[in-house]
Amino acid sequence: MEEKWDGEGGREGEGVSKPILRKFRTIRELLNYFLWTNKDLRKLRVYYIDRPKGISEFSGEEIEDVGYKFVYLKSGTPIPTHRILKVKYEDVVWWSKVHRK
Repeated sequence: MEEKWDGEGGREGEGVSKPILRKFRTIRELLNYFLWTNKDLRKLRVYYIDRPKGISEFSGEEIEDVGYKFVYLKSGTPIPTHRILKVKYEDVVWWSKVHRK
């Protein structure tokens, strides 16, 4: 049974209700959900901190494997999970990292 999302999420912009999304404890659980279900990975966008470039993104199609601390891309690039800022699927934010000062 799916539960309502209690964190960041929903369609961007005002006046649009938030969709019902599953809760995921880790970014690994979320990415594996998309990989293991028959979702269109071309619609999945992952935004992360790319040093020294700043913020970069990759598509779900580029994911080779999701490990405990890294997301491995087909190009051979490992992305540390702690650098992932946001995950969107069809313009819906499924996960967003909250920065605290």
